[in-house]
Amino acid sequence: MNARSPFAAWLNDVKPTMIEEAIKEARTAALKFADDSGSQLGKIKQASQGQFSIADRDRNNPHLKKIRGWE
Repeated sequence: MNARSPFAAWLNDVKPTMIEEAIKEARTAALKFADDSGSQLGKIKQASQGQFSIADRDRNNPHLKKIRGWE
């Protein structure tokens, strides 16, 4: 049996908000791109949530985290 860590619980709590904010930012960027190129937005053809990692900043400061994201 795996005990759920406090960090995993926190991440599951904040993930919906993170996704919502990412979608808003992506829409803003897409609208700007379409406007600048004289185009219009259409339906989504493909989407990806991407990935991110959270690790201790270093051995001496495990309470400080380093967050890295990529697609």
